[in-house]
Amino acid sequence: MPDLSFYPPNPLSVNPGLTVPAASFRKQVIRVIGAIILFCFVYLLLLLMAAGLAALCIMGGVFLIVNMPKLITLILGLGIIGVGVMVLIFLIKFVFARQSHTNPNRVEIFEEDHPDLFAFIRQLTIDTNTPMPRKVFIVQDVNAAVFYNSSFWSMFLPVRKNLEIGLGLVNVLNLSEFKMVLAHEFGHFSQRSMKLGSYVFTMNKAIYNMLYENSGYDKTLNAWANIHSIFALTATLTVWIARLIQSVLRGMYSVINLQYMSLSREMEFHADAVAVSVTGSDIATSAMRRIEYVNGGMNYCINKAGELAGNNSAMQNMFETQRRVNHYFADINQIAMVDGLPHITNECLSKFTGSRLKYKDQWATHPSMEEREERFRLAGVENAADNRSAWVLFSDKTGLEESMTRHYFSVNFPDAEIKEMVDSETLIDSVKEYRQLYEFPAAFNDYYDNRSFQPIDPDRIVPDAHSFAERYDPAVVQRIKRYFQNMHDLACLQAMERKEIDVKYFQFDQQHHTLSEAGGVIKELESEIETDKQWLLDMDHAAFRFHQQNAAAAAELKQAYEHVIALQEEAGQLDAIVQKILGRINYLYQVQQFSLETLKSELDTLKADEQAFREALEKIRRSGVVEPAVDKTFAEDAATFLGSQAEYMKDDVAQGPAIVALYELANRTAVCFSRAIERKRKHYLEMAAS
Repeated sequence: MPDLSFYPPNPLSVNPGLTVPAASFRKQVIRVIGAIILFCFVYLLLLLMAAGLAALCIMGGVFLIVNMPKLITLILGLGIIGVGVMVLIFLIKFVFARQSHTNPNRVEIFEEDHPDLFAFIRQLTIDTNTPMPRKVFIVQDVNAAVFYNSSFWSMFLPVRKNLEIGLGLVNVLNLSEFKMVLAHEFGHFSQRSMKLGSYVFTMNKAIYNMLYENSGYDKTLNAWANIHSIFALTATLTVWIARLIQSVLRGMYSVINLQYMSLSREMEFHADAVAVSVTGSDIATSAMRRIEYVNGGMNYCINKAGELAGNNSAMQNMFETQRRVNHYFADINQIAMVDGLPHITNECLSKFTGSRLKYKDQWATHPSMEEREERFRLAGVENAADNRSAWVLFSDKTGLEESMTRHYFSVNFPDAEIKEMVDSETLIDSVKEYRQLYEFPAAFNDYYDNRSFQPIDPDRIVPDAHSFAERYDPAVVQRIKRYFQNMHDLACLQAMERKEIDVKYFQFDQQHHTLSEAGGVIKELESEIETDKQWLLDMDHAAFRFHQQNAAAAAELKQAYEHVIALQEEAGQLDAIVQKILGRINYLYQVQQFSLETLKSELDTLKADEQAFREALEKIRRSGVVEPAVDKTFAEDAATFLGSQAEYMKDDVAQGPAIVALYELANRTAVCFSRAIERKRKHYLEMAAS
């Protein structure tokens, strides 16, 4: 028998109007319906015009062939018929395309294996007045989701939804929080407006199909054009008409999706309200914060998995590793643990330097965390949390974790020949070792974190040096963080002014502004940034002189600082070369179809870029700045590359493996050199601190 003692109690007092869709929700539904009707009208109009064109072309072509029976008129008649038929095909080829949400990481689970989980889900569907999911799947993500296979026919036929539960999510939530997240998803189950999503999805699929999924269509046109010069002319005409249709569809995409994104945000608010009604406001806030801020553990696992698989190794249990990494980072950041889970309080969040700029991203599918938390607070639903781990709902926790880990590696790294299983203890030790390699001395309070050293001007007049503690006071560091956040805000404001971010209104320092006022805010912020830039330059100069005056070996300390400056300049030059190479290779793989002459030209340019990279790589290799601690095999792999000559074109065929090898080594070199410089900064700061 399933155990419902694992089901946290519902709140005792909930406003009945909490889950009633807001007026803004209903208004947005009407707008989306209007956008859908507009699309249907435009599409049907295009379809009628295409059908009319096809009819005229067929009649005209047949007339030519029948009344002027010559080879040239036969070819011309067939070409004219082809124009009409191909334009019509262009508009209807999407109808039978089917989009299946196939995620190979998914594993279906069943009630006989996890009776408590299914009893929990069934009770929650009763409390939220929603249907039971058709199927339940697990994945590795820190997420839960509702999904269904959407196609042209799902606009008209009923489709039962499936539930996807991330075991990474189970790992970071207690029972009440897990209930809140699933209730949010079931809130989507109850929304008839989700049906609109199927319409919008199908329309987007149609538009995308006509804009981008044309390889087969293009091959047919090319084959047609190669038969005869007249067919080439009619194929060109067909392409011109298709591009005209595409320009209309691009406009329709913006109209439909701008409205649907607004509805999507309203749907999220409503699903949140459903979740709060069966859990509570504080529980909802806690759940959202953990999902938002405790992603580091799983991100580490996903990134590490590729590295391990490349060495024919695999994690024994990625979810145990996720827990260990989360605990480690919580300890580093002085975040308290409650029942084995990080407790994200307002005090924790206050350590982050927030943006002074607020605006509504019209293309966002979800509201901001601030908006959602404010809605939770206003709902005012009180309830006690059940702090037991959400894992109590699953049978054989360890076995499930390990089998899911094996599944993840087999799906994502099918070619890896796994010879070694690495346990979480070994992995967490490697995390600690990595941190020790690059972590600056704690005495500097993050003053130098995430930024370069600045060149020192011996003639610059700066204030007298303070004591060590005053120089690296947390308030000083906070001002530095604000300076960099201000630069990010400035970039966003400038993008708004250039209309790259589509907004009409925004807030800055809690003051409301129209877009026309962005220029004035930009000028004020630029002035503030310039003041802080000069202040930070003064602070860095004063810090340098302070350490010089107090150093036992001032000459060596100065030399270490100047070495970092020289390496930073070299890194700038390397990055420019690497970005050219990566950009060119990305372009080659994105476009794919080139004439032979164009392809040769592109690869000749790539070869010239490679020569510049070789010179930079040789200099780095000779210097030995990239130590084995940074990358064990970098020096050996660099020497192998420098000792060989890659061919990117052979017998008029692009050599993919050689191009990919250059891409990977260029990217790896930039990363390794950046880490090597970080090691040199650490070395300088350790000397300065001593």
